[in-house]
Amino acid sequence: MHRMTFHPETVYMYSIYIRLVSKTRSQKKWSENLDPMSTFLTAAFYKFVDLPDFAGLQAPLLAFCEAHDVKGTILLAREGINSTIAGPVEGVHAVLAYLRKDPRLADLTHKEAFATSPRFTG
Repeated sequence: MHRMTFHPETVYMYSIYIRLVSKTRSQKKWSENLDPMSTFLTAAFYKFVDLPDFAGLQAPLLAFCEAHDVKGTILLAREGINSTIAGPVEGVHAVLAYLRKDPRLADLTHKEAFATSPRFTG
């Protein structure tokens, strides 16, 4: 019988978890036909990329998100970035533009969903 060994230090030791707010569940449904200019935007994205300086990215990124009223979760690690963020359309697009200023994330792609109320509260 093969026994798998879990080594948490290889997965989490070199990661930084930026928790912008607590995630709550909502009974409201998403709608693809909402006017993007009067709604909230949720963006999900990830990219495998070498980020040896990921720890130094945390504080400026958190400050930028807070300044633009963007909430959610961002996981930064040596291996890349994984995130789901939400907020006003302009704020989410500003955060995505901020991330893409880093040449390593210039081609970062994301998925979008619109809602009439915020997706994250806290």
